[in-house]
Amino acid sequence: MTGWLGVFGVIVGATIALFGQFMSRTVEYKREGRRLFVENCASLIALEEDFRNRVWEERKLGLSDSVAQWDLSGYRLVAAQVRLTSDDERLLRSLADLRVAGQELGKSWRMGSLDSDELEVAWKKHKSALENFVAAAKRASQ
Repeated sequence: MTGWLGVFGVIVGATIALFGQFMSRTVEYKREGRRLFVENCASLIALEEDFRNRVWEERKLGLSDSVAQWDLSGYRLVAAQVRLTSDDERLLRSLADLRVAGQELGKSWRMGSLDSDELEVAWKKHKSALENFVAAAKRASQ
């Protein structure tokens, strides 16, 4: 009888150990996924702020080709990563709004004058869309 109790104890102990390893890996996987999500959101915010800064430099300081050198491919990559790693509707909607606002700002910058009303409206709309994305990203990352 004690032999069977020993075997049973070994089986229960092994099961507990395997379950513990499984839970540890699951927690680590979720932690790493959250870290990557936050990193991608932060990169997207930084790229958007860099774009705004480049438009400002050309508009107010008279610099040239600053906007043309902005990292559009990096922006697209990070935006795609955010879309792939989140199913939060508010975040995805704010990301889409931010993309449209960025396109409108870029279009009005390339086609308008430095002090046009259309450019000012696009500038403010982009800032608002960026603030909405930041708020949605904070909420989604908690």
